[in-house]
Amino acid sequence: MLEEYWWIENGIPKHESKSGCVRASVRAKFKSFSKMRACVWKWFRSRAGDRTLSPACKLTLWAICERFRVETFSSHDAYSYYAKMTGLSSKTVGRCVSELVRADILWIAVEGEKRILKTAKPGVRKHLLFVGLGKLLVEELSRANDT
Repeated sequence: MLEEYWWIENGIPKHESKSGCVRASVRAKFKSFSKMRACVWKWFRSRAGDRTLSPACKLTLWAICERFRVETFSSHDAYSYYAKMTGLSSKTVGRCVSELVRADILWIAVEGEKRILKTAKPGVRKHLLFVGLGKLLVEELSRANDT
């Protein structure tokens, strides 16, 4: 499984706060799926206040967060699905994802190949990774252990 989802690393990702990679050990330590989802929403709220992002980009980011999958630590639905969720066109969703990638909020990773794309390519199985989520998850685990 980890070969396909190469961004789930056995070690500590380099520059974890600026990376879309996460530690495999984090998944094992989170006992509650709802607590992990709460971290995803905390991550979203920290990005949603960015005034440089358009409302369409924030709505697209909301849809991507809503479709976060703990199995892959990513969101990997088709842009047309996000478009249906938000009422935006697929073209607008694609533009927004590209803008979120340029803003270093998301990475577009290729499943099975250790590659990051600037824009999605047709026919390539892509995963949208949340930059800095791994660091936030580690901080939340540390906070939980302190209490």
